[in-house]
Amino acid sequence: MLAVISLIAGGIGAAAGLSVPVVLLGGTVIGQYIGFAGLSVSYLRYRGLDWDNVRGYLGIRRPSLREVGLILLSWLAIILGAIVVTFAAQVITELLGSGQPGEAEQGITEVLADNPEYVPLAIAIMFLVVGPCEEILFRGIVQGRLREHLSAAPAIGITSVFFALLHVGGLSGSLQGAIIAVSVLAVTGTVLGSLYEYTQNLVVVALLHGFHNSMIVLFIYIGGATNAGEGAAVLAPLVSALPL
Repeated sequence: MLAVISLIAGGIGAAAGLSVPVVLLGGTVIGQYIGFAGLSVSYLRYRGLDWDNVRGYLGIRRPSLREVGLILLSWLAIILGAIVVTFAAQVITELLGSGQPGEAEQGITEVLADNPEYVPLAIAIMFLVVGPCEEILFRGIVQGRLREHLSAAPAIGITSVFFALLHVGGLSGSLQGAIIAVSVLAVTGTVLGSLYEYTQNLVVVALLHGFHNSMIVLFIYIGGATNAGEGAAVLAPLVSALPL
């Protein structure tokens, strides 16, 4: 549904003569708000929850200083997990003699690399749109509903796999690169899900999601500005796995 809404919005924007970055980012905003947040909140309202109960069910409240610290620690865990997954993939491909795994690419990464003036807008969208909207659906609705019937570990695991697979359509490139990117996304989803389970605060995981994506956007900008080669390759799966 998100893809359909984004495509429709993008088509309208293109017909209006808007630039590619504006069309892509604008389509993302509309698709996220309607396809993720709108659908999720409508579902909770359909279940009979009023607005106060929706806030309570999702766990929407101001983060404490301790929770802000957990956001930073969790982000480091995501980075470490991505590095481990990438290293493991390289070792496996070398053992199998299949060469270095290629990279999977997200369309948004190419657009931002070619149009760095849109980086500040993209960062704002990560915090105000992508983080909150995706977390309402994945952690608030999917993981929340699974937790009503399952223990924490399987609920987090299933949600993380769903989170990763839903982004497959936005990837292009080699099959090996796509597998690595999806694995990195699964690690990211596991950390997000674990943090949500521990804090029961959707704002915390939305901030982590937005911060993580923003760091990736900055990495794209810095890599393009400095032509970082080997350093960029180390965290390439993070860039290709941008959850947008």
